[in-house]
This record gives sequence, C-alpha cells and structure tokens, in this order.
Amino acid sequence: MQLKEKIAIVTGAASGIGEAISKAFAREGAFVCMTDIDVENGTRIEKWIREQGHSAIFIEADAANTNDTEKVFAEVKNRHGDRLDILVNNVGMAFKATIVELTEEQWDRQVAVNMKSVYLYSHRAIPLMIKNGGGSVINTGSVTSLVGVPDFAAYVGTKCGMLGLTRAMALDHAKDNVRVNIVCPSGVRTALMDWQFSIAQDPQEEIRRVVDLHPIGRMADPEEVAELYVFLASEKGSYFTGTAFPMDGGYTAK
Repeated sequence: MQLKEKIAIVTGAASGIGEAISKAFAREGAFVCMTDIDVENGTRIEKWIREQGHSAIFIEADAANTNDTEKVFAEVKNRHGDRLDILVNNVGMAFKATIVELTEEQWDRQVAVNMKSVYLYSHRAIPLMIKNGGGSVINTGSVTSLVGVPDFAAYVGTKCGMLGLTRAMALDHAKDNVRVNIVCPSGVRTALMDWQFSIAQDPQEEIRRVVDLHPIGRMADPEEVAELYVFLASEKGSYFTGTAFPMDGGYTAK
C-alpha cells in the first residue's frame, strides 16, 4: 500500500479523473477527503470506497469559494489534526468560446474554478505539509497546458497558467520537501470530454477526430491516468518536482 496512512484532499472528485484518483488513493491506504459540488455522485463514491474497506469522506464544496475551502480544511483538521500529505488540485471546467465570444462572467468563472481553486487549496495545504516534513501537490492540467487548441480560449489560458504556477510553487517549496507537479492529460473519457463531444455538430465524427490526434490510437481511461497520481504522491515519485507529465498518447510528440 503505497500511500498507507497518508491524508489526501482531492478536488473535483465526483467524476472522471477525480473519481479514479480518489479510488486509487484509498486502495493504496490513504484517507481521502473528496470535494465537489456534485453531491449525488460524491456521496456515491464515498459509499463505494467505504464498502471496499477503505477510508474516505465527501464534502460538498465549490473549490473556488473561500468559505467552502475553510470548511474542507476544518473537517480534515477535526479528523486528523494539523496534517496533510497530498493535495490534488483536480477540479476543472471549460466553456467553448473564443476570447471574443466569452462573456465576462464566463471568463471570471473559468479563472476561478481552474486557477483560484489552486491558490485557495495550496495556500492552506502547503503550510500543513511543511509543518509535517513535506508532501506532494499534484495539479491536473491538460494537454492544452502545453499546446493551444481553437475555440477554448479561457480553458487553454487557465491550463497554461496552472503550468506556470506549478513551476513557481515547486521552486518556492523544494527546500521544504514539498513537491509540486502537473499532469497534462489529453483525451480521457470523462464527463467533461463527453460533454465536449455532445456539443459537436457530429459527435461521432468528433470522437473519431480526437482519437486520430493520438498516435497511440485511442483515448485514455481515467483509471490508468490515476496510476500516475499514485506514483507522484508516493515515495517512488520523490525526485520529481516542477515537472509536467504529458499523459497524451503521443499527442505532443508530433
């Protein structure tokens, strides 16, 4: 059990990659605090993890909301004291729009969910990690942290911003034994990806187009992506910090 007795927080945990990470961490022995605004799925995942004999709680929380963030950390402290070993800033969202088409409200919400949430949780988590000798912060970026794509201006902008923030945090806290890395998936069959397909003019053709972008010839499953997070959270990943991991089936190799 690679994460035995570790304390972890995973944002955006109620579906997709976040769900897979939460289950994988719990399987590896961590106590997992899952946060999301999706109460139905969040409680379902908590129940499933507990039925497997592992430890987890779900807390309804908007990751971009300061008061909700305080609520999450208060609950973790109530259960485990001033301790946190792993933070996964996984929550994310996307609006399909160019910079001209985006409304100000859409821009603000995109920045809040994808960027402010990283600040809010890392701002609280890293001092706890330092106090207890170190820890691992893993940010969920995107292949668009590394390359641009059309029609998702705010999404690409915020995911690129996450990459820069990851590197800055890694440099600032390497001396504290706090490692900060970013995983940059491309095509992963998540609810967000399925939504992007659903709004296409021809969803099936869009699926084929996305698959063809990957030299490996398929999209990833959330469960195989989660294994990289387990590695980065564990002692096996102890030499990595400030690193972007393009889990992209060869997308950025072209």
